[in-house]
Amino acid sequence: SWFRGCGRTNISCKNVNGKLVEVGKWPWQVSILFLGMNICSGSLIHRQWVLTAAHCLQRSKDPLSYSVKMGVQSLSENGTELPVIRVVIHEDFTNLSQDLALLKLRDSVSWSPLIQPVCLPNPKLKPSFGSLCWMIGWGKMDIHVNPQSPYSLQEVAVKIINNDICNQQYKFLFLTDQKKLLGSDMICATSYLGMDTC
Repeated sequence: SWFRGCGRTNISCKNVNGKLVEVGKWPWQVSILFLGMNICSGSLIHRQWVLTAAHCLQRSKDPLSYSVKMGVQSLSENGTELPVIRVVIHEDFTNLSQDLALLKLRDSVSWSPLIQPVCLPNPKLKPSFGSLCWMIGWGKMDIHVNPQSPYSLQEVAVKIINNDICNQQYKFLFLTDQKKLLGSDMICATSYLGMDTC
């Protein structure tokens, strides 16, 4: 079996269009597809379960509208694609809070060097301010230059900052009666080495 434990990478390099790509660096990263189109990313947490953001699943309540593609660095690769049979959205989800959802896959995933589960953190874990976190996905890189999502998996390191500082910086976004944008169930991050994500 290829299973080596959760959160383990299996990096190898290959040349894609002249650019060196680290294949297998994020083997739990999956593409969430809606009617065959990439809409969001998720993390494989079990042979049949994917963790993602609830806001990604607002297009349809029908689980059969969704599938999950895994084991790929580029969205143009075939990889393994499995249909979703169940969507579970956090019961307290709002647009600003508890943005969590689970997708149950029709079949159990076979572990491979490119398909491994991520480790779930201790529920009491609070990332310390100043620590670095990785953001990974196929999201838009610059909506003004190229509105298309990139085909290759992107990564960026961001630094965790205090939510009070974030709320102060973004108070211009608050609704009339809103006291803060970021609640205790969220973290705030800022650019590191000049790169960021949103």
